[in-house]
Amino acid sequence: MMKADCFKCKFLPLFSGLVVIVSGRLCPLDLKEAISSLMFAAPRCADLPELQQIHGLFAIKYGREFAAAAAELRPDCGVNRRVMS
Repeated sequence: MMKADCFKCKFLPLFSGLVVIVSGRLCPLDLKEAISSLMFAAPRCADLPELQQIHGLFAIKYGREFAAAAAELRPDCGVNRRVMS
């Protein structure tokens, strides 16, 4: 198998997920738990500047209401229970 084919097999699914994130204004349901959990964890992990940047980007992308719901653990916010504890 050529290197290009190997690259496609491993990374193409990741890129297709990025297309969904880039194209939509609403958070995709299959990514809501992951993104909400990152949004919840970011303020609690101030020593990770990359996480702060991701938090800011998702807050811009999906809105302040989405970010506030995750930060405040509102019902149906999508944050993983393991991250909460």
